Amino acid sequence: MASEFVYLDYLGLKEVYAWLALYGFRDEEIEYIWEKVGGNNYLLSRIMKAKKEREDWRAIIEMEIEQAKGIITDFLNGIEERSLRKEVYNFLKRMIEQGKDREKLRIELESDIKPVIKILVDNEILFFDPLRAELWIQFKTYYYAMQELFKY
Repeated sequence: MASEFVYLDYLGLKEVYAWLALYGFRDEEIEYIWEKVGGNNYLLSRIMKAKKEREDWRAIIEMEIEQAKGIITDFLNGIEERSLRKEVYNFLKRMIEQGKDREKLRIELESDIKPVIKILVDNEILFFDPLRAELWIQFKTYYYAMQELFKY
């Protein structure tokens, strides 16, 4: 074996709760942040900094979702092959319809879906765990952006 796959993930709920509670977030605020951001360290640090500086931390989440909408729209529009663009769009739409964000989806690596998965993983829209053959949306903000884009 030439290399080893090391799985790194975001913070879990317990860690997020502990950090946000230290910064004075109330339970309902922590639940909202967990729902929209999850354990994304970078976003959590920006939210905590905003809270400390008495800025609108909710605006950070809204802005991230808006930016994600732009990233996903640009990504989809950048797929030149029309049939592949439609397949990618339909694949993402199915994930959103099923209500999946960071939940792991078991997938069968059928040859006809490999190009769709490859382009989504290569562009960091989805994350693929090669050890478990599981796939999920890279960021919770992407999930909410797609919900708005696909009207779910």
